[in-house]
Amino acid sequence: MKPQFRRYRMKVLSILSLLFRFSLAASQICRDQSSCNNCLQHSQECVWCNNQNYTGSNCFERNATSDVASCGEQYIVNLISNLTVISNDEDVGSASQLNSSETIVNPEQVYLSTRANQVHRFNVSISIPFNYPLDFYYLMDFSCSMFDDLQTIQDLSPEIINTLESLTSNFKVGFGAFSDKETLPFTHEILEPFCADASIAGVSEHSSFNYIHYQSLTSNRDVFLERIKQLNITSNLDSPESTLEALMQAVVCTEVIGWRPTASHIVLLATDAPYHIAGDGKLTGALLPHDMKCHLSQLPDDTYQYDESLDLDYPSIGQIQHVMLQERIVPIFAIASNRSIEHFKDMREQLQLTSYIDELNPSSANILDLIREGYNSLAQNIELLLPTDIEGVNILVRPLCDQTSGVACTNIARGETASFEVSIEVTDCAAAQRKQNITLRYPFLAVSIDVELEVLCDCDCAMELERNSTTCNYRGDFVCARCQCDNTRGFGRSCECELEEGDDPNKDQGNGNNRCPIGLNNLMCSGNGNCTCNKCECKDDFEGDACENQCICANGCGGVSNGRCVCGRERNNPSCMCMEPFEGKFCNCTKDTSTCTANIEENIEANIELCSGNGACNCGACDCNDDCRGALCDRCQDQLMCQLHRACVQCELVRDGKANVVPPNDCDNSCKTSRFVDPVNTTTTHTINGFTANRCSFTDNSNCFYTFYVALNDDFELQTLEIENMLRCSRSSSSSTSALIWIIPVAIVVGLLVLGFLILLLIKVFLLILDYVEVRQFERSVRDAEGKLAQTSQPLYQSPVVQYQNLAYGIEKKENK
Repeated sequence: MKPQFRRYRMKVLSILSLLFRFSLAASQICRDQSSCNNCLQHSQECVWCNNQNYTGSNCFERNATSDVASCGEQYIVNLISNLTVISNDEDVGSASQLNSSETIVNPEQVYLSTRANQVHRFNVSISIPFNYPLDFYYLMDFSCSMFDDLQTIQDLSPEIINTLESLTSNFKVGFGAFSDKETLPFTHEILEPFCADASIAGVSEHSSFNYIHYQSLTSNRDVFLERIKQLNITSNLDSPESTLEALMQAVVCTEVIGWRPTASHIVLLATDAPYHIAGDGKLTGALLPHDMKCHLSQLPDDTYQYDESLDLDYPSIGQIQHVMLQERIVPIFAIASNRSIEHFKDMREQLQLTSYIDELNPSSANILDLIREGYNSLAQNIELLLPTDIEGVNILVRPLCDQTSGVACTNIARGETASFEVSIEVTDCAAAQRKQNITLRYPFLAVSIDVELEVLCDCDCAMELERNSTTCNYRGDFVCARCQCDNTRGFGRSCECELEEGDDPNKDQGNGNNRCPIGLNNLMCSGNGNCTCNKCECKDDFEGDACENQCICANGCGGVSNGRCVCGRERNNPSCMCMEPFEGKFCNCTKDTSTCTANIEENIEANIELCSGNGACNCGACDCNDDCRGALCDRCQDQLMCQLHRACVQCELVRDGKANVVPPNDCDNSCKTSRFVDPVNTTTTHTINGFTANRCSFTDNSNCFYTFYVALNDDFELQTLEIENMLRCSRSSSSSTSALIWIIPVAIVVGLLVLGFLILLLIKVFLLILDYVEVRQFERSVRDAEGKLAQTSQPLYQSPVVQYQNLAYGIEKKENK
């Protein structure tokens, strides 16, 4: 018993472990969603917290009681699905209903509001009554090869009526015929007969036609039989016929044909030839695509003929499928040729509709059996057809009958009930319409189940959008108590995190505190740090991408405020990483230099140089030069001591009468210990009380030269001040300097005046030379003008003297001689 108990306990623990892991995985899936819509669309277990003050992940599982409590019940957003099934008051399969002409379907109406990725199921039951109304339309190929079949149909037309009557007493029958487009290359345009069989039989041939509707649906058998006897065959040139064109008109011309809305609609198509497809009509000049509308014109004999044969192209199989599904037409294909039956089998597969196909014997001898078997096959095999144009919604049907074939219940006798399970799931919120009607049909009977579907994919709070919100640092939109960040500009709960080089801007970065590396013990940041901007901020003495490495420095790096211990690449050699303003191997040295300068507020005349300019500031303390001492290196044996004692030296010399100058204002604070000495030889080292003295000298404003000596002991205490008792003043140099000061500006002024005079003189000489040249040129031009006037006359001057000569004067003189 103990080993069995041990095995049983291990199995229980394994199951519990799997359940725990699955729960953790489901929880993480909810918490990874970054928007309200994505959260509620992801799983029915996820809810959204619309509370701005909530700091956790806004999306979590609905059974997370601690998160719900932290958020607040009033802030929880949860879209609840609802399925309402409206059943029929009558019991499906009741005797009263089965004996009537009405089909019972349960339910009739379904209302479904659902979230994405949630499957809803309901059952559908359909019962077939014994006497359901039937509309039967016989559509026949009237080409020459079907001549004997037409004769058979004319002979068996009473039996056809009897066969339909055996199936249901509530029936109507109609008839139509087709051939091909009435033009070359499909039909000859010569009026002479082409059908040899008809000529031999002595039957007149009908003129070429595409489709003629001979008899509308009627329950009067005599009218139908009389119409059938009047029909004649026609002929065409090619093998394929306008089957699809005739089928289109028989389906869409509901008023002309007489289709009843509460009856089964069957079209029996009898032919021995293949069919023309869309595009073939272009050979005849029919370039327009078929418009799926009725184009029948009434003829004088009360028949209807297709009148758009030469303008509209043949319809496609997809168009035939569309109109058949819309008008609930169920075809029975009776094909009289082994070669052509394969074409119609392919057509049947493409239609994907409830249909029946069988071979028609020569001369249509088996037409009665084919009608009976086709009807029973369609009535006994019940299949719910689903719409094919619904995007984002997955609908599945599962039959619940004893005998099934695919998704159909088979061998359902009249009076029995077929049951189905229907499942609906919204798989894609982006593609699915928010509100739509879905109709499930059983085309053979006037049965349909209407499903009103409402897709719950959008949160109401998503409509309240604040673009480029200040809450999101102008890097995203604030919606549903959460920042939707522009990943190209930032991420994080408030979009405060910036993308680094190499980060993918198209990748969801989460809220910035839930995508950090998982480290030791399967914990984020190994439990040794905080997740900020998807990076671990490690606690003291921890480092690594997931804070998995711990470093210990012997000295503690000067404390938390001075630095932290880091391992680096060599974990066995940790070192300190200092914080500002600390530096050094142990972070115990500060960069602050304020302690190396005097307090200016306390002593305005204090030297503000670092360490008085006599040393370096290291770790906040002055490291003085060799000849300086003090915290600020301000006690030095150099010129600073000379500067400090100038005033007292002047005062001592004035007081002793050795200097005749104006003393300084602070002579009351003269040198405490001083004495006068004779001039000292500068080539030797002078000492005071055994300590080396520094020679100091300066010149005052009166041009007097002072010399004195200062010395400091080892403690940098001032010894007796020694002053040379010989004061040297130079007055001549002062007078010459004053005279020199006056000579320089006077010389400059005189020089400028002389220079200006010379410039004016040069300008005057230049102008005189210029005037002289111009006068000489003028005189030369005047002389040249006078010479020219002497040689040439003025063109404006005319002499007042005129001479005239008498021509006859000379002639008379000669005659007198």
